[in-house]
Amino acid sequence: MATFLTLVNNVLTELNEPTLATSTDLTSATATVGIQTSVKENVNKSIRDISTSEVEWSYLYSSGSQALTAGIQEYNAPSDASTVDWDSFILIPTELTTNGEFTSNITNWTASNSGTGSATYASGALSLAAGSGTSAVYQELSLTRGRTYMVSFAMKNAATSGTAVNPTIAVSIGTSALATDISTGTYTSAGGSNDEGDLSYHNFTFEASATSHFITIKNETASSTVLIDNVSVKEDFHPRQLRYLNEDEWKDRIVGTDKDQNPDHFAEPKFVYRTVASSTVLTFGVSPVPDKSSYTVEFDYYTSPTDLSASSDTPSIPTRYHDLIVKRAVYYTLLTRADPQLAQVYLQEYSFGLQRMRTDLINRKNYMFAV
Repeated sequence: MATFLTLVNNVLTELNEPTLATSTDLTSATATVGIQTSVKENVNKSIRDISTSEVEWSYLYSSGSQALTAGIQEYNAPSDASTVDWDSFILIPTELTTNGEFTSNITNWTASNSGTGSATYASGALSLAAGSGTSAVYQELSLTRGRTYMVSFAMKNAATSGTAVNPTIAVSIGTSALATDISTGTYTSAGGSNDEGDLSYHNFTFEASATSHFITIKNETASSTVLIDNVSVKEDFHPRQLRYLNEDEWKDRIVGTDKDQNPDHFAEPKFVYRTVASSTVLTFGVSPVPDKSSYTVEFDYYTSPTDLSASSDTPSIPTRYHDLIVKRAVYYTLLTRADPQLAQVYLQEYSFGLQRMRTDLINRKNYMFAV
């Protein structure tokens, strides 16, 4: 991938101008002459031109999420969002466990072992080795009394050879650490002994009797080791897509009910709309006003490119299109040199290349819908 220094030198080479020898030359005001300073600015200008020529370049894609709060209707999009895909909003239940995917450790889970049992991190999962005793972990959950929650998790026998063992774990919900008074169940690794297949997934529901419960996962099968992953506790409701309303539609159809702030009108959101509440960040609202704080919205958005400054900085534009940055920067520099005829040659090459980039990276599909 071309660095800032490389891009600047490629432009200077096209213009038959002296290149910059070192990274220090790029950032030194005394080491760069007028044309070199101009080229530095034109490289960044070219990157901005390419990135703003489409609002949904794949290399600028990012995903966001926002936990909703009961009674609060409007929220900020991520600070780096330049545009949001308003048709991508999905309402999902908020995840209540912390580090249930065990990406790099088992922090936020408390171990409780007996005998030679141990709970450790192993290859992106929680490893419960019972040894001569038992191995267990637990975590406290903040819930709402009377609501129904879904627990889901994945498990796998860690053994790949040796004595056949059918490991069984107990997954429990209780009102205190390691307790089983709300719900408990036993689950056996799929595939029997020495399971070397995929993780097997399990789930169950329970009704909260208090605002604080504990989830416990325990391996009681001696001499066995079970891998646990993707532990999740969420309120039990189905995700749904939110329909986009522009602000005028929202004001014409719904604003009166939403702005009334009557808790009797609070409900599960069905719509998302863009607001103009801030001049510095994108903002959005949901409707109806959320009736509880167990909702999260997930959505897609696109960022803006960051200007290059250090010599080793690289553009987010894929490497195979870096020639477009050079051609566009040469075009701008030739205009300042009062050479519009040659500038047009580079502009034409840039335009052809940009169309190729659109074809490669933006696959627009046309659909016909029956109405």
